[in-house]
Amino acid sequence: MLLLQQLIGLLLINLAYGDYCPISFNPSEVVVKYDASFSVNCSTDRTDDFVLSWEGYNDTEFTEVISKREDVMDWEMQLTCYFQSNETQCSENLSVIVYKTPDSVSISTVNHIGPMKEGNQYELQCDVLNVAPVQYLNVKWYKGQTLVNQTTFTDTIKTPVNETVTLMIRPDGADDGVQYRCEAELELGAEGPQPPPKVTSDPLNITVYYKPIINETKLPSIVSVFRGYPLELVCEAEGNPKPTISWNLSTNNPVYSETLNITDSTPEELSCIASNSVGSTIRHVKVSKQDGNCPVQLNPQRVVVEYGGSVSADCKTYVQHEGMGWEASEGAVPMRRDTAMITWRVSDLREWDIKPVCYINLIEQCPLELPVTVYKTPDSVSISTVNHIGPMMEGNQYELQCDVLNVAPVQSLTVKWYKGQTLVDQTTFNDTIKTPVNETVTLMIRPDGADDGVQYRCEAELKLGEEGPQPPPKVTSDPLNITVYYKPIINVTKLPSLVPVFRGYPVVIVCEAEGNPKPTISWNLSTNNTVYSETLTITDSTPEDLSCIASNSVGSTIRHVKVSVQDKPTINVTKLPSLVPVFRGYPVVIVCEAEGNPEPTISWNLGTNNTVYSETLNVTDSTPEDLSCIASNSVGTDIRHVKVSVQDGDCPVEHNPQRVVVEYGGSVSADCKTYVQHDGIGWEASEGAVSMRRDNLITWRVSELREWDIDPFCYLNPKNGDQCQLELQVTVYKTPDSVSISTVNHIGPMMEGNQYELQCDVLNVAPVQSLTVKWYKGQTLVNQTIFNDTTITPVNETVTLMIRPDGADDGVQYRCEAELKLGEEGPRPPPKVTSDPLSITVHYAPMIHASKEKVSVVEGSDITIECNSTGNPKPDVWWSFNNKNISTRRRHILNIEGATSTSAEVYTCSAKNYIGRKDKNFVVEIIGKSPNYIPHVVAVLLALLVLLVLIALCRYLWKKKNNSGSYDIQSTELCPLSNGAKC
Repeated sequence: MLLLQQLIGLLLINLAYGDYCPISFNPSEVVVKYDASFSVNCSTDRTDDFVLSWEGYNDTEFTEVISKREDVMDWEMQLTCYFQSNETQCSENLSVIVYKTPDSVSISTVNHIGPMKEGNQYELQCDVLNVAPVQYLNVKWYKGQTLVNQTTFTDTIKTPVNETVTLMIRPDGADDGVQYRCEAELELGAEGPQPPPKVTSDPLNITVYYKPIINETKLPSIVSVFRGYPLELVCEAEGNPKPTISWNLSTNNPVYSETLNITDSTPEELSCIASNSVGSTIRHVKVSKQDGNCPVQLNPQRVVVEYGGSVSADCKTYVQHEGMGWEASEGAVPMRRDTAMITWRVSDLREWDIKPVCYINLIEQCPLELPVTVYKTPDSVSISTVNHIGPMMEGNQYELQCDVLNVAPVQSLTVKWYKGQTLVDQTTFNDTIKTPVNETVTLMIRPDGADDGVQYRCEAELKLGEEGPQPPPKVTSDPLNITVYYKPIINVTKLPSLVPVFRGYPVVIVCEAEGNPKPTISWNLSTNNTVYSETLTITDSTPEDLSCIASNSVGSTIRHVKVSVQDKPTINVTKLPSLVPVFRGYPVVIVCEAEGNPEPTISWNLGTNNTVYSETLNVTDSTPEDLSCIASNSVGTDIRHVKVSVQDGDCPVEHNPQRVVVEYGGSVSADCKTYVQHDGIGWEASEGAVSMRRDNLITWRVSELREWDIDPFCYLNPKNGDQCQLELQVTVYKTPDSVSISTVNHIGPMMEGNQYELQCDVLNVAPVQSLTVKWYKGQTLVNQTIFNDTTITPVNETVTLMIRPDGADDGVQYRCEAELKLGEEGPRPPPKVTSDPLSITVHYAPMIHASKEKVSVVEGSDITIECNSTGNPKPDVWWSFNNKNISTRRRHILNIEGATSTSAEVYTCSAKNYIGRKDKNFVVEIIGKSPNYIPHVVAVLLALLVLLVLIALCRYLWKKKNNSGSYDIQSTELCPLSNGAKC
C-alpha cells in the first residue's frame, strides 16, 4: 500500500506541473525606445499558497499580481519573474526589445559625380547611422514613388550599429530628372509602435544624358507634295544635352534647321538627323510627288459602309488656302478657312449612290471626290437540286441551284460552291447596279461512289477591298446532303491479289466492299462452288485461283486472288553448327543447306563488304571469327550465325564436354568430333574403348566406372598428316562414408574462458583435393579447411578447431560439414555430408539483471525490490543491508512494508556459485506524502497497478517453470529490521 501511495504522489506532482510555470506577463512582450520607461505586470492563476517576486526565490510576499516600472538604459535588458509554492518553484523571462531610430539616413552615388550616361551601370549607396536593433531594420529603395528594392539583416547584435546598403542602377532617357531615396524602417512587430518608425534620406536627383528621340508624329515617313504647292516639314527631337537638328538632302547638302521647305523638285529621299554628345538618331522621309490638280488628301481614300451604318472621312491639305469644305447629299460641311483638315461624317447612311466631294479654294476652287461603296449582306442564301428528287445514280449528271436574295452591290458579290470543306467553283458578277438585287447561280455535278453522303453548300461573299470589313462578310446556305447509288468497290488493301499461305497454318481472307445499296459478297472457288460470306478460310489445299464477287442493283465488281503456298527458308542447323573449331593447317568445308518455297538463295556474310554466294564455304585459320549464312526468298529470311574458333592444338578434334566429373560406379560419356577429312577416328581407354571409324563424331561411354585413374583419349588419322590424339580429363569422386564431431581430451561441461579443441573426422572421401571441411556454430560458418593433396583414391581426414566459450555459448551446437567442390562440370549443388550436432555446456559466474537500480516511493508505501540472476550452476541469492545479511537461502525479492525515512538506504543483492560471485546495489529513496490526492486518479492508477501485478505474477510463474536461474519466493518468514524492512 505504501508503494502505491508513493507512485500516486509522484504521478500527481508530475501531472500538476510538468514543465509548465504558472506565470504570465502583461504585456506579454515589451518594445521600448532606449532612454524611455515602461511598466509590466507579472501574475499567476494559482489559488493555493505561493510567492511571486522580481528578485528571486527568497521573497515572501504573497500577491496574485506584481508590477514593475523600469527606465531603459541597458541595450540587453533582462527582467525575470519568480514563482514559488510548496510543490515547485520556477521562473519566466520577459521578452524586452530596446530600439533606437537612426541618427541620419543619407543617399549618394559611389565613385561618380555629375550626369549619368544612358545604358551605363552606376552604384547608389545608403548610409544608416546609429540604429538598433539591426535585426529588425529594413532598408527600402524608392525610384520616385515606386519601391524598387529592400534589404533586411540577420545580425543579432542589440547595440546601435551603422549600416551601408548599395543599389545598382542602369538609367535610360526616361530616368532623366528622376529622384531616388532610401528609407530605414524598424519593423518591431505587433507590440512595437504603429506605424513602424522610419527615417528617410533627402532625395537624390539624377541627370541622364541620352541620345535624341525624334517626334515621328510631327514628321511622318511619307510626305505627299502637290506640284506648285510648297510644303513645310518640322523635325522636333528630345534629348540631353539638347540635340542639334539637320536635314540631309544629299551627300554634300546638309540644312541646319528644325523646319524644311519642300517642293516637287525636292529629292525623293530625305533624312532628319538629331545629334548630341551621346549619339545620333535619323528619321528617313520619302517625298511622294502627287500629279493631282487639287492639293488635298483624303483619309481614307475610299470608304466602305454598310447600309444604315456610320461613315466618316478626313480631307487634309498642306497648303495655304481661302477655304475648304465638303459637298454631299448627306453630311455636307460648310467652307472653313481656319483649318487644314475637315471631316465628312454621316451617322446613319441611307443613300445607295452618294458622292461626297471635298473642295478647296486656292487661286481657283478645286474638288476631289471620295469613292463610297454602300453594301448590304443577303437576306438569305439557299441551295437545292433542279428537276430531281431522291438518290442520285453514279455517273449521271445533276444540276444544283444557289439563290442569293437582296444583296448589294452585286459587282462585289462572289458565290462559292463547297463540296464538304473543298471549294469546287465560284462565280463573280460584272453588273454595276448599286442597289440590292437577287441572284441565282447553278452548278453541274456528276457524282460517284465517293460522293455518297457528301454535303454541298453555297456561300455568298462580298469582297469589298482593303477598306471593307475583314474578313469579308459572308452568308452560307444550309448544307445539301446527297445520296449516291454506286456499284461495289472491293477493299483491295484487305484483299491482296496474291495471298501467301504457310503449310499447316490456315489463313482467313476478307472481302469487304462498299456500295449503295449494300452489296452481297460471294466467293467463286470453281465453276460449281460458290461461298456466300465476307470471309474465307484458305489452306494449302485451297484452289490456286479464287474470285470475290460483290454485287448490288447498280452492278458487280470482281477481285481475282491467287493462293501461293509458301515456306520461309529454314537452315539445317544439324549440318551447320553455331561453333566451328578450325585447327591451324587443317581447312574445314562447312555446308549451309536450307529449305523453303520459293527456293531460297544462300549467301555467306564474312564481313561488311565480303559476301560469298554458295552453299559451301572453305574455312581456315585466317577466316574471320564471326560468319553468317543467310537463306532468303520472297517470304522471308533465315540467318544462322557461326563463330569460327581457331584451335592451337596439334590434333583437329574436339571433346564435348571438355572435362567430365563422375561418381565412382556411375555412368559417363563424352563425344569426340572433327571437321577435317580423315581416314579414321576412335577412342583408346582402359574401359569403354571405341575402335576406329570414318564418322565425324564418335562417343566414349562407360556404364559403371570402377577405375580411379582412367585416362581416355581420342585419336584421329587425318588425310593430310600423321595420327594425333587428345586426352579427356576425367575426375572420379566419392562422398564420405561418415562425418563426425567430438571434443579432444575433454568430457563434461566446459569452463567459461578456457580453451578447448574440437575434432572433425571425415572417412573415405575422394578426391581430397576437392574437399572443403566447414565448421558451424549454430547457423554461423566460423571456419573452413581445404586440402592440397593430389591423391585420387579415397582417404580419411581429421580437422580440428580451437574454441574459447563464454556464458553466451551455454547450450550452443557445433557441427562440421564435408563438401566436394568439383567445378562447373560437377553436380549442382556440390555434394556434402554433415556431422550430427555437438551440444556444449558452459559453466559461468553469476550475472544479475535489474531494470531499476534506484527505487523512489512515497513515505508509508510498501516496497518490493526484485533481483534476478543467471549463472551455471544456478547461483545462491541473498540480500544484505549495512553489511549484514537480511535473508537466507535463495531469495530474490526484498519486501519493505510501510516505508519510513529510515528505509532510505542502500540494499545489496548477492549471487554466488562455485565459479564466482556478483553483487548489485539498490538505492531506496523516500518521498514525503503529498497533501492532495485526486480520488478518480487514485482509482484509475489502482486498477492499472493491479493489472501490472497480475502481469508480473504470470511472468514470474513462467520464469520459475522454465528454471531460468531467477528465484521468486512469495511465502517467506519476515524478520523485523530496525529500519522497518523484513526479510
